[in-house]
Amino acid sequence: MSVLVSIAMPIYNRPIEMKRALDSILNQSYSNFELIISNDNSPNPEIDKIVREYAELDNRIKYFKQEASLRTVENYLFVLKKSAGKYFMWLADDDWLDVNFVEDCFIFLENNIDYSICEGKCIYQDNGTVIHSNSSKSYTSENKWIRAIGYYYNVTLNGYMYGLIRKSCLDQIEFKNEIGFDWEIVGSLFYQGKIKVLDTTSHYITKGGVSNDLSTLTSQFTKTNFLSKNLIGLASSLNCSSYIFKSKVYKLNIFSKSLLFILIFICSYINTIEWDLLHLKRKVVKLLKINKNGVIFKVDKKN
Repeated sequence: MSVLVSIAMPIYNRPIEMKRALDSILNQSYSNFELIISNDNSPNPEIDKIVREYAELDNRIKYFKQEASLRTVENYLFVLKKSAGKYFMWLADDDWLDVNFVEDCFIFLENNIDYSICEGKCIYQDNGTVIHSNSSKSYTSENKWIRAIGYYYNVTLNGYMYGLIRKSCLDQIEFKNEIGFDWEIVGSLFYQGKIKVLDTTSHYITKGGVSNDLSTLTSQFTKTNFLSKNLIGLASSLNCSSYIFKSKVYKLNIFSKSLLFILIFICSYINTIEWDLLHLKRKVVKLLKINKNGVIFKVDKKN
């Protein structure tokens, strides 16, 4: 096991969950890894204290404490740039891994050079309750377009982002500070190689956090406008499809890029239009003051 694997944790303010994540990494059966931790200027001193205690006990940990807060995209890119491994993965500070996760994914990628990502089963949790037992599937088509379009047509929860990734593929990808950046990254990885989801190991993902709050989500990005604040599905779909023209991964002529743009936009918006419809419904309900039984009511200003 002489090949170095890089594991990265952008952290902020989840001390209890973070310790579980750290333990799941440090107890991996594959031991030749570096753990890169970026503390996004957390106001909680307990976060810094805990990480430093772990780092004193394990020299595989590389710890960085940001003096000023980074946005989500910058923090994810920061830890990637600090990595030196042949393979790379992110782990959120409230998620955790089976003990054999890195080893099983590593062995598969070493023996299958045409794959860009190897992931275990994604087990989504919400306060201890399993929501999805496995939301990801393998993509083994030899055709780049079929893989990329299939990803955008089917993706909902994005566990692929947290699989073990061939770093040479990640190095080709531009990170854009915009809604849908994680879909852009994973879509580019689908275009570059096949995807494998193993049934021998699992990645436990906590559903919630920033992605559940539209206002918090949009505040994480520098590029915000009317669409990103009100029609997040449309904004995400436009960003992902126009990314075809911005990224060097898609080495295509203008006609092919335009065609792929249209196909990705249609497929991704089919996937996300319900977000916008739900948001608009909530706006109408709030505007017309409709109660849960569908009856319009008036607010009694005296109360």
